[in-house]
Amino acid sequence: MEDDYQRYRREQEEAVSNQSGTSAGDVLFTILPNICSLLLALTLTTLCGPEISRQSRILLEFCITIIPSILCCTILSEKVIAISQVFLIVSAANILSILAWKPRDSFKSSSNLNPNKLGFITNFRAIVNIMTAVCILAVDFTCFPRKFVKTETYGYSLMDVGVGLFIMSNALVSREARHIEMDYKAPFFAGLVKTFRGSIVLLILGFVRYVAVEFLGYQKHVSEYGVHWNFFLTLACVKLFTGILSKSLASKYSLLTGLWILFMHEYALSTKGLKEWVLSNESRNDLLSANREGWVSIPGYVALYLISIALGRLIHLTYHKTDSHLALNIKISGYELQIGYTRSMSLTFKLYVITNLAFFATYICEQYFRVSRRLANSGYCLWIITLSSLLLTFLLMIDVILECISGCLRDKPRSTANKHLSQDNSNTKDNINIIKTLEIFETVNDNGLIFFLFANVLTGTINMTMKTMRVDEPRSIAIIITYMVVNITFVMLRHKGKHLLNPKKIN
Repeated sequence: MEDDYQRYRREQEEAVSNQSGTSAGDVLFTILPNICSLLLALTLTTLCGPEISRQSRILLEFCITIIPSILCCTILSEKVIAISQVFLIVSAANILSILAWKPRDSFKSSSNLNPNKLGFITNFRAIVNIMTAVCILAVDFTCFPRKFVKTETYGYSLMDVGVGLFIMSNALVSREARHIEMDYKAPFFAGLVKTFRGSIVLLILGFVRYVAVEFLGYQKHVSEYGVHWNFFLTLACVKLFTGILSKSLASKYSLLTGLWILFMHEYALSTKGLKEWVLSNESRNDLLSANREGWVSIPGYVALYLISIALGRLIHLTYHKTDSHLALNIKISGYELQIGYTRSMSLTFKLYVITNLAFFATYICEQYFRVSRRLANSGYCLWIITLSSLLLTFLLMIDVILECISGCLRDKPRSTANKHLSQDNSNTKDNINIIKTLEIFETVNDNGLIFFLFANVLTGTINMTMKTMRVDEPRSIAIIITYMVVNITFVMLRHKGKHLLNPKKIN
């Protein structure tokens, strides 16, 4: 019995070891259906309006967004482009239905999203969390393509982008990104203690995870982070070091600081033998060598966080500026279509430019240094920035589409319509109120760490109670869907309970 157990654990470890990944395009196209399904869910719930009950709406959101995410990561991974096209076609049909059949006064749907939050960032963070939760369990089943497993040394894979996107999503909503500057007059040591306290929860979680893995004999891929290291310890170190830097550097210098750290990190990897040491098969006989992946990757992730703060500052600055609008009126068969140049359009263009610059930089780094999550080198960090900027651009394009819908079929004077364009979340009687995010996404975004922790606990429980590598595809998909139902239900109940206890903090 024990020999069979050990043999099975070794089989699990081999299934996630020595993988070379796939192409960057494959990673992007696997994520793309999540964007398209979001547009479909938003247009469909807007079309349904207030007639649909909350329970039915949540079920609809789950079926349209979560289930396709699971299928596109597993058994339908070769059909993701076709699935995205179908979602876009049905979304277009929904939009035409809204424009053709929905009277203006029937748009009474609303979102619980805090006006201070940006819907597309909420959607971005939720998609990152949901896809991460799906992948950490799905990877233990044979229905999960091995090309999506974390790469051993260099390359692109779906699971490789998880930690990078997680760091990016946290940086976008940080105090520094939202222009909440630190108090530089406060004593440095007092600020350092406060920063450490902010990291202590992640350090504890990292330690608890290590103890649990060792005690339960859970499978472990050593070259992923190291012998004792894990995802939580990486997050804790990034939070600690960026917190220390923020005490002495204003956030407006985060881009230059991040680029300088990234340059020095790549220089050390390439000229000081760190790259060869990390990727070698040398023994792991002390704390430093045992966790060399974790230690060496910290500067890269710190640089990524700082550059992401700069991107977040650009986003929040664009949305806090009072912008003027250019409007174009088009009349077709008695219908008036008004297209306005809004701040979402302005930011979409800026992010598109950033995406192209980051893509060019990634291409250069790929030629000279390659892309390695294990090293968190310049190629990997720039690849994460490219992917994130592109995903944010797509999500912003959804906002633009929704804003264009809200500007259609108006019977008011042009001046009044133009005034409406500057009120993205207006709830006045004469304005169309368009949903820009889903309730499931809002809940996951607001409870990101709890959601991820609970997903990890469920993943471990499932792996300890069954031999996942020997489960057939239909049962695998059923288990993963059930697992996501439990995850989503848990955070939604917790979210609702938290708001009932403290209604003033509703987001």
